[in-house]
Amino acid sequence: MIVCLAKGKAIVITRDFQSYYIKRSPTYYVGRKIEFTETDIIKNRPLSFKMGLTTACIVILFAVLFYLLLRLIS
Repeated sequence: MIVCLAKGKAIVITRDFQSYYIKRSPTYYVGRKIEFTETDIIKNRPLSFKMGLTTACIVILFAVLFYLLLRLIS
């Protein structure tokens, strides 16, 4: 059963009281009983993966700033 709707995802609770985030469909509403598969479940990414993405973004940002600074100086 769907207990909460968020942007792009829905929180569902199973008969044995486990809760999952699943991909939201436009036809979902709070209280609706649905069936979902393992592929519908949104998995949390590990912290190391998120830190890696953050580091990559910072490196790209500094590279672009360094490039622009060099073009500005010359």
